[in-house]
Amino acid sequence: MRRLVLTDATVEFDYRLERGATFAGIIFNGSQERGHIVHLVLGRDQVRVLAHPKKGENTELLNEACPLGVGEWHHVRLTLEGPRLTAVIDDGQTFTAGHACIAEEKQTFGLGGDSGGPEGEKAGALEFRALRITAL
Repeated sequence: MRRLVLTDATVEFDYRLERGATFAGIIFNGSQERGHIVHLVLGRDQVRVLAHPKKGENTELLNEACPLGVGEWHHVRLTLEGPRLTAVIDDGQTFTAGHACIAEEKQTFGLGGDSGGPEGEKAGALEFRALRITAL
């Protein structure tokens, strides 16, 4: 997790899944008392957006098929603007979701996901590069 206070922003990054990794994602949090606000989850075959209207509460805003090749770099441009999140993947597929909580001030963010387990070379890996965040 990294501290970065923002409300509206554009976040760009590249990621790839290796071997047994199942998904990568980015999460935005409010204060420690507030907890998670919104997640963008990039799976092998789907894109999901999860909102957290209240601490400990999860709401799936989007779950759409999107085959994203393992072992390939993918570029993501994520825009958070008011209550709307828009993700453009590989300059082609666009996904949009909305919820009032997305408009809240974000205080930290993190990149992560599921590498497929702790089994050495049999496990996967998540890789990220070229992170750029621009406040709107």
